[in-house]
Amino acid sequence: YGKHCYAGISCPRLEPPPSPTDPPPPPSPTPPTPTPPTPPTGGGGGSQATTTRYWDCSGGACGCAYLPLGPGSDSTPAHCHSNAMFAAPAGNQYGAAFYGAAAVSRFLWDGNTNAGDWLGEGCGKCWQVTGASNIGPDVGQSTTLVLKGTNICPTGICNDNGKAHFDIAAPGFDVLEYSWSNSCETVEPDELTGFESCGRWMIDSQDPNVGCDCSKFTSPVLKAGCENFYSLMW
Repeated sequence: YGKHCYAGISCPRLEPPPSPTDPPPPPSPTPPTPTPPTPPTGGGGGSQATTTRYWDCSGGACGCAYLPLGPGSDSTPAHCHSNAMFAAPAGNQYGAAFYGAAAVSRFLWDGNTNAGDWLGEGCGKCWQVTGASNIGPDVGQSTTLVLKGTNICPTGICNDNGKAHFDIAAPGFDVLEYSWSNSCETVEPDELTGFESCGRWMIDSQDPNVGCDCSKFTSPVLKAGCENFYSLMW
């Protein structure tokens, strides 16, 4: 994970040495060695990460939400549908099949500094994540995602090892016994059947062909997000 882009550093151009017949040039100060940019806390470089899945319908800790119940319902924000995984543009520079969102571990949120649970450093940052399927007909098939941090994953679920973890936003895949803030029944009751459609996938049965039905969503955005995550076979 963690291929970040930083501003480039300009280095002084090296001129060819003077000809032996030329008089020696006057001494000039040695240009300072450029200092490499410091990676943001908790990110940068390639490393290993773990993943889970969630979609609790609640507004995230990065302030990315909308109000399905209308004006004046600020206390019941909902997770933006745009956070559902969607097909990445063909030929993108990251080699990604999908772009999506995730609740990130404390390590990625604020570098384990416990700076708070609202608008952390990880909000809006993107990570390139590559994983391989471990179930289904094509075990070992590699897929690359670009995931944007839109929430913090609670301590006790994602942060036990203090390392990088992505709780991938996948509509329909919230596992209720581990979900701390599922509000789908309240904020989006019209899509409740879809939100409950894949929560037990690979839990009640180890057959990846059962326990998930993304067609139960009426929203094409949520349906596509469900199907795209399912296709990973992660």
